[in-house]
Amino acid sequence: MIEMSKFIDADKLKDAVEDWFGGDCEFVVKDVKYIVGEMPAADVEPVRRWIPVEESMPPEKPQQISEKNVLTGVITYQDYIGSDLVLVAVEDDSGNLFVSDDNTANGEWCCYGNMDIVAWMPLPEPPKMDGGSEE
Repeated sequence: MIEMSKFIDADKLKDAVEDWFGGDCEFVVKDVKYIVGEMPAADVEPVRRWIPVEESMPPEKPQQISEKNVLTGVITYQDYIGSDLVLVAVEDDSGNLFVSDDNTANGEWCCYGNMDIVAWMPLPEPPKMDGGSEE
């Protein structure tokens, strides 16, 4: 029987150790934080989950969009604060949920503003392709 490794959240472990020992054993807390900080990261993907919009919105950062006028060929740029593209769970007027993608600009959803987005999730990393075959 192969025993599966247990993966832990290092930050939660550090907080738990600090809560457990408090100020009584400062050297123990310091040592544990150092040891955990030096451990190599596990080679696993983080657990992805749907994040309710009441809990948080996707992180936003400065972005730029460009638009080319087909008649004049002039390219214009517009700066804004927005999120990367994410998966969204959208509830329609009938209460049905479907999955799509969207992003935010200045704290507002771009495509489904008139529908109720109930949760979001970061997009997965694309597959690594090498000569036409997936690794």
